[in-house]
Amino acid sequence: MASPSRGRSGKTEYQIGEKVMALWPGSSMYYPATVQDIAGGKFTVLFENNSTATVTDKGIFKANRRTRSRSRSRSPARRRSRSRSRSPGRPRKQASTSPSRSTSTPLLTPRKARPDTPVRRSLRIKAAGEDASSKNLSEETFKGVLATQVKNTSLALEITGKAVTLQERANFEFMGPTGVVFMMLGLPATVLGLYLACNKQTCSIRDVSKLRLPSASDLWDVQSFLVVMAWLAFIAGLSLIPVGRIVYGRTLQNGTKLAYRLNGFFVFIVCAVVFAVGSTRVGLQIGFQLPLDWVYDHYLHLAMASGLISLMMAVGVYLYSFRDGAILASGGNTGNHVYDFFVGRELNPRVGQFDLKFFCELRPGLIAWVLINFCMMYKQFELHDQVSNSMILVCLFQFIYVLDGLYSEEAILSTMDIVHDGFGFMLAYGDLGWVPFVYTLQARYLVDTPVHLPGWAVALLLLSNMLGFAIFRLANGQKDQFRANPHSANMQHLRTIPTSSGKALLADGWWGMCRHPNYLGDLLMGFSWCAVCGIQHIIPYFYIIYFTILLVHRQRRDDIHCQRKYGSAWEEYERTVPYRIVPGIY
Repeated sequence: MASPSRGRSGKTEYQIGEKVMALWPGSSMYYPATVQDIAGGKFTVLFENNSTATVTDKGIFKANRRTRSRSRSRSPARRRSRSRSRSPGRPRKQASTSPSRSTSTPLLTPRKARPDTPVRRSLRIKAAGEDASSKNLSEETFKGVLATQVKNTSLALEITGKAVTLQERANFEFMGPTGVVFMMLGLPATVLGLYLACNKQTCSIRDVSKLRLPSASDLWDVQSFLVVMAWLAFIAGLSLIPVGRIVYGRTLQNGTKLAYRLNGFFVFIVCAVVFAVGSTRVGLQIGFQLPLDWVYDHYLHLAMASGLISLMMAVGVYLYSFRDGAILASGGNTGNHVYDFFVGRELNPRVGQFDLKFFCELRPGLIAWVLINFCMMYKQFELHDQVSNSMILVCLFQFIYVLDGLYSEEAILSTMDIVHDGFGFMLAYGDLGWVPFVYTLQARYLVDTPVHLPGWAVALLLLSNMLGFAIFRLANGQKDQFRANPHSANMQHLRTIPTSSGKALLADGWWGMCRHPNYLGDLLMGFSWCAVCGIQHIIPYFYIIYFTILLVHRQRRDDIHCQRKYGSAWEEYERTVPYRIVPGIY
């Protein structure tokens, strides 16, 4: 059987969305795939297991193209005459009654028994695809013919540990399965370590060696666990109230769009009102009083309970992802259970219309972050009979940040977390266990170590935070406006770079200064939040150190994703906008 013909010019016309047979990277095997993007003579394809790859014209051929053999020589991949074996496109009569036979019998029967290898299987898969198309089989029949052989090929690769291992390693992030194990242990250990290293006794890095391991009673408290569960239930109940607009997210792999109700700002306002009533005389008069100092006293209990609940949620959504019809995330479907559990196997796990990832991304964690800050302010007043200007600043800065995030909730639908990443332990713990108990470190530090800033320092911190917020908001606003209507009057004067998908890359304005100006604004605000704690200890600066590493890593992930998606257009964008986050520096 001849190899796929590409004509005299060696090129074949393909269209985005077309079904093809594509070469699996690192091997000689072809699998059914869908063309996602075409740029620079290269094709980005999506395989049926949701893995993506970029191949050249030689690594792709049309699944529905007629071919015929022109060679007189024979090989294990070439089609035999009908008198010697069945056509690989013709279903066997015994297939429906003998499952064992259907999963073990090769599509082609060679004259002599020869050792089976993944390469020979790949050639037979390729032959089956071409022969099935030459007989004008339906797509369903074609998939049925290939299903058995693909299953056996996957098994062979799993046993030999060759092509699949190479491909998985190429797609792994966070240093692969070993790295994510360390992260799943290291993230909760970091939350615990920050509490033990920075508390009312000490916050000096020199005293880290003196840390004592906490007892079980220091870590676990049933009441705290129930409080966190009640908090999540309360936020979920508010989120189900039919208030706010309904918008649609990006187009998914199956061509559909998910609907999202934007009522996060409403949820935040309700929580703020309830908190205000419960912490003032109004609540006392109606018999509703919140014990704000209890949060400080049970801080570690609440952190550990939140971590446990996020683990339970991650286990639940991972098991839930194996149901029929689940749309899997391209990066969380490697077949390695540990890695997929951490990254997130399913893209948008939902219970009915309730989207778990969208719910956790902004609401319970971010709102808890702000309310815990105000509990720390109350505790500082209780202990010292006053509230320091540094405490006021950090609570104000972070309140504005969260308020803006929930007011602009629609913008999150275009972020990497929603569009690309699955929902697993990484996001579940990050949203519920990390944000509320790492981002409140500065406020908790100021409870035990009040810092009274001079007027000039207050002015500088106000300026730096306002500058960071302005960059963050204006850059994101320009991006959102461009995505909504790139042809609007406000966008006409801005330079853009066209892509093969029909969309354009914004290479002007804020996005002409650097590729991620919003990250620059984030870092300026983060530094302001830490600097309110003074310069006596380094531990309160953990946030800006960690956040810098996070954003640099996310920038690199985003650049790789855009390179795969936009190809040569993204390369031109990188030449046009060379700086990643900080203009003139990085």
